Amino acid sequence: MFGLEMDQIAKIKVIGVGGGGCNAVNRMIESGVKGVDFIVANTDLQVLNCSNAPIKIQIGAELTGGRGAGAKPEIGREAAMESKKEIEAMREACKVVAITYQELEKHIKPGVTTFELDQIAEKTMKSLGAIPAEKGYDPGIRGIPKFPASICVSINDEVIHGIPSKNRVLKNGDLVSIDTVALKNGYNGDAARTFVVGKTSKENQRLVDVTKQAFFEGIKFATPGNRIGDVCHAIGEYVHSQGFSVVREFQGHGIGKEMHEDPGIPNYGKAGRGIRLEPGMTLAIEPMVIQGKPNILELEDGWTIITEDGSMAAHYENTILITEKEPEILTIL
Repeated sequence: MFGLEMDQIAKIKVIGVGGGGCNAVNRMIESGVKGVDFIVANTDLQVLNCSNAPIKIQIGAELTGGRGAGAKPEIGREAAMESKKEIEAMREACKVVAITYQELEKHIKPGVTTFELDQIAEKTMKSLGAIPAEKGYDPGIRGIPKFPASICVSINDEVIHGIPSKNRVLKNGDLVSIDTVALKNGYNGDAARTFVVGKTSKENQRLVDVTKQAFFEGIKFATPGNRIGDVCHAIGEYVHSQGFSVVREFQGHGIGKEMHEDPGIPNYGKAGRGIRLEPGMTLAIEPMVIQGKPNILELEDGWTIITEDGSMAAHYENTILITEKEPEILTIL
């Protein structure tokens, strides 16, 4: 989850972004980033025309996805291999996330505010010896504040990174996407869920179901010897076969001591591309799916991402462990 940090951007030569590409470049310029050639591309990997961008763009041949939802953006770099002790620590952090979602689900009902959900999540994590890693997250971009809450809560046409509010009240039929990260004993667990408030339309329910199933379609390929691109391709192909769109500007990521680690894991791509998967890798796989066209916009708060056409969106994520056989889902009890 979350976008690229400024210090991450400054260290790389290639970065792909989507419809907000010009805004991203403008922010880089405003932040004083110099001496680096950047890439800014739309979802078709065509160079955008940014009028006040004095920097040159070039597309890397191995680029398989867009701007990371949290991943450090060098797609294809090796993921960290966790030791047995580290994996046990990861399990503990991920267990906190799973319990937090169990508690949150009890309160997903009409009349509850997203602020109340945030308070429930923070209290639950702290009671289990963890801290909410999202709270105070600094994007490193001038003018964009640190994330103020313990969870992201995105409703209906909000795709990701919605900020909880005392004024945002859940209504019957809403789709509520929650994304959170727990940090415990130095390790992170990350997961996202989309809940239905009361009853919703059949098409909205199908969106939620397809988004969840896309995750499971992807991890069928999360086995040793396969490549990251095999997972990405499976997710994208399944979503498109159901008549929906994947978000291309944000992606999954490796995870461990850092919330966002290599590799970046887009929700589309070519099979057979990217690094090979090996036992001990821990990855956050997170389909973000839109009912309508894939275009997205960023709100003025600098965080909330919405669908451009106003169509509904859903999000489903788990932290997984690559094993000798089938992947282990760490954020499901």
